[in-house]
Amino acid sequence: MKILIADDTEDSLELLKVILESEGHQVTVAKDGFEALELAKASTPELVISDLLMPKMDGFLFLQNFREDPQFEKIPFIVYTATYTDCQDEDLVLELGADRFLLKPMEPSLLIEAVNRVVERSEANLHKPAEDTYGKLASDYSRRLASKLEKKISELAVARAAKDNFLGIMCHELRTPLNGVLGLSELLLKEQHSEETRQFLEMINNSGKQLLNVFSDIIDVARMNQSKLKIQHKNFSLSAGLKNLEDLFAPSAAQKGLEFSFWVDPRLSWVQGDPIRLSQVLSNLLSNAVKFTSSGKVESKVSLVEETSTQYRVNFEVIDTGQGISPQFLLATFEPFGMVDDSSTRELGGSGLGLSIVKNLVELMGGTIEVDSELGQGSRFHFELTLEKGSSEPLTLSSPG
Repeated sequence: MKILIADDTEDSLELLKVILESEGHQVTVAKDGFEALELAKASTPELVISDLLMPKMDGFLFLQNFREDPQFEKIPFIVYTATYTDCQDEDLVLELGADRFLLKPMEPSLLIEAVNRVVERSEANLHKPAEDTYGKLASDYSRRLASKLEKKISELAVARAAKDNFLGIMCHELRTPLNGVLGLSELLLKEQHSEETRQFLEMINNSGKQLLNVFSDIIDVARMNQSKLKIQHKNFSLSAGLKNLEDLFAPSAAQKGLEFSFWVDPRLSWVQGDPIRLSQVLSNLLSNAVKFTSSGKVESKVSLVEETSTQYRVNFEVIDTGQGISPQFLLATFEPFGMVDDSSTRELGGSGLGLSIVKNLVELMGGTIEVDSELGQGSRFHFELTLEKGSSEPLTLSSPG
């Protein structure tokens, strides 16, 4: 049997896949409702199993969209969740057309039994004649169901907004004492100490900086989710700004023995845009490129694609010869915590939010970022922006703090 599983948790996906494949089923997996719908349209499943809480499109919306497609209306659908706190969730998914509601964690035998029962019931229903007698009642029921779903979606939106607001406030509060720790550690580093004490102080300072970057990432994500992050339009020198970024990352690349180069199209100069956010995007890409490249080179190219009397169409590229990204992780590259390798990220540092922030910032600036990568060969991140032409004023692109 062809089974489609939608779940954003890697461990749950792998567990279900192993259990069902051991029973001889053919399993396809998706990380959210959007991806699951696309997979279902490409190859119709015979059974769907979906988590309830997922990014992009949760289990409620996935189930609703799935059932609205006539080709899927009779395909068995099982919903499962680990966050069961409200019996109304179970009632709603069953009313939306789910055949079974299960709770995590599940014993393999219970899962297999549930799958078999749902499939048997579905096959029996296929032989029932269609009934048109209760059209009006069905229509009224659909309206009530839509109202319940709208209310549930509204409640989820309020809960997410409250979560983002809480995260933003807490990170701001934590940054204040952390800045004190960083300031004091930097003052102490200027004094004479034993080698061991200096190493301890450097560890404190470096760890504090990493934690400060994590807080900044969380604040940015919270502001993006609340649509509070706005793009500015200022006059700045693109070429001078990129030179600043070259000065920032060239030393760390040289320390690792990497070849580091910039190339900026000489026809590009002053533009109108957001210098801080553009700097944040390029800094994140360059930081990752240097971080995950152990040998070879890191290069950045900024090319003029098209020019009019008032605008530049500019292509930005960051290319490295690092570890690259395997095909199974490529789609999740720009998702929150969609890191290539958890172990390397823990070793090298990072919040797992950087590329998600990059994607959102590029889109807010009117572009679309893409990545070309081959495992073991390196990666190429690139995006295009349309920038209004500016005038020569003494303002340069600064690196984000």
